[in-house]
Amino acid sequence: MKKHMNLAIIVAIFIIPIMLYYSFKSTDQDTASIATGLRPTVIDFSSEMCMECRELKKVMDQVEPKYDKKIIFKKIMINSASSEDQKLVKKYEVKVVPTLVYLDKNGKVIKKTEGALPKEELERNFNRLINGKSS
Repeated sequence: MKKHMNLAIIVAIFIIPIMLYYSFKSTDQDTASIATGLRPTVIDFSSEMCMECRELKKVMDQVEPKYDKKIIFKKIMINSASSEDQKLVKKYEVKVVPTLVYLDKNGKVIKKTEGALPKEELERNFNRLINGKSS
């Protein structure tokens, strides 16, 4: 009887939490962490060494606060990106930096832009994203 009790305790303490973890873990974790279903998302793929990325950052720093409650902003520095972030680089086929990927509430790509953008164009893209319009 004691052996069965010890086995039950081991299962309860070690195996059940592991099973629960894997049952709730998303199979496409990189997308799950971005697409929240609450707001659209803009992923900014940049590099610290890139001059255009620095230009875009200055404009983004001006524009982001205006859209902070309406859009989720995620910045990925491709030089020091984690393995999960590297999966996103491949998934969204980022070939140049800076690249902005615009996702709707469901994580579907609405638009992708490359290079530094002027403030007016960024705001236009963000407004279209909020209103659910592509391009």
